[in-house]
Amino acid sequence: MFNTLALGAGQVYLSDISLNHEQGAHDGLDKPTLRVATPVTAADGSVLALVVINLDLNGLFERLKADLPNAYQVYLSNHWGDYLIHPNPAEAFGFDAGRRIFIQDAFKPVADLIKGTGGSAVTSVPPITQRSPGLVAAFVRLPYGAQRDEQRFVVLGLSQPMAQVVKQIEHLGWRTLQVMLAGGVGALLLAVLLARLVTQPLKRMTEAMQGFAEDQTVSLLNDNRQDEIGVLAASLNAMQNTLVSNLQELNASRDAIEQLAQHDPLTGLPNRALFQDRLVQAMTQAERDHGALALMFVDLDGFKPVNDLYGHQVGDELLNVVAQRLQDCVRRMDTVGRIGGDEFVVLLPLVSSVHDAVVVAEKICQSLHEAVNIEGHHVMISASVGVALYPDHAHDMKTLIHFADTAMYLAKKAGGSQMKVAVVANPDRAV
Repeated sequence: MFNTLALGAGQVYLSDISLNHEQGAHDGLDKPTLRVATPVTAADGSVLALVVINLDLNGLFERLKADLPNAYQVYLSNHWGDYLIHPNPAEAFGFDAGRRIFIQDAFKPVADLIKGTGGSAVTSVPPITQRSPGLVAAFVRLPYGAQRDEQRFVVLGLSQPMAQVVKQIEHLGWRTLQVMLAGGVGALLLAVLLARLVTQPLKRMTEAMQGFAEDQTVSLLNDNRQDEIGVLAASLNAMQNTLVSNLQELNASRDAIEQLAQHDPLTGLPNRALFQDRLVQAMTQAERDHGALALMFVDLDGFKPVNDLYGHQVGDELLNVVAQRLQDCVRRMDTVGRIGGDEFVVLLPLVSSVHDAVVVAEKICQSLHEAVNIEGHHVMISASVGVALYPDHAHDMKTLIHFADTAMYLAKKAGGSQMKVAVVANPDRAV
């Protein structure tokens, strides 16, 4: 009430979203509520009355969750980070019971959105147990309210299991996300208000929002009226433009999710899933062209002592140096990947003989044996490299990987800092 009384003629106040504890003859008790208020002024500017509308958001919250596939999880927080929507209902509106449960505690990058230093964020949460899969989540900061100095906003987020992102990266439900953002968030801030009123101008506003939710078509409403209806029309026009801008940010976030799902987050190299996909494609091409390819397993010698002695920060920087040196040793058409820890793989398509692969493997051994200076530390490592060729050693991916891995193991067993080529007759031997 006091905030509304401080407004000028034609201004609208939107409250924080909270549970309704007002006593009386209404159906909104203990339900999520958004209060919309505006002063009614006389010709001299004095306030005659206040118009306050309580908007029950319970149905809208359910719609936000119901419109998505079962694998998706929806999160919504206020501008402090308190959960308003959470997969576990006990986590939502904790502040109403004296418990502060913040979204930025579970998803660290969201802290930048809460502070106002970012507009969107994409993050991943590693699996805690076998029954708790890792998640990939995207969040966007959505301002609302006519008074910009209030800095009022909500944070909306979606999460999906990492396994589904990897398996179905081309079929992610971003269209569903876009429709949900347009229809759900728009309904959160405007459509519920429009549906509660019965005047014809407000009905036209509702129709405009429904059209925007279906195909993101911006319908500019007549905001020339000098009354509360005109103010609401102007607010709706601004909100539609904001949603279009946010959808563009989410499209950019989709590219970041694809990068995260297919590449090693530390080095930026292809991860195991992407590397094996390229290996299968290269073997198919080689079979069709009656050509050959080489697969190398590269394992660092002495990496763990360096990591233990100087710490993970130096170890991570060393892995980045190794990744760059490996790429410098191969052609642009070749693929270097990191499959975990200090293990790397190299794919050389279109080789003419084992000699071509040996030359590259020896080049890799020599390059990785050179000292590295990191944060003032003189670091020395080396590498054991195992080489296997298609079709000389194997005709399928699983067997080819076994030959290359065994050859790498034998190189390490022989003292490291060297390369070994698999023996055709015996997968457990190498030369």
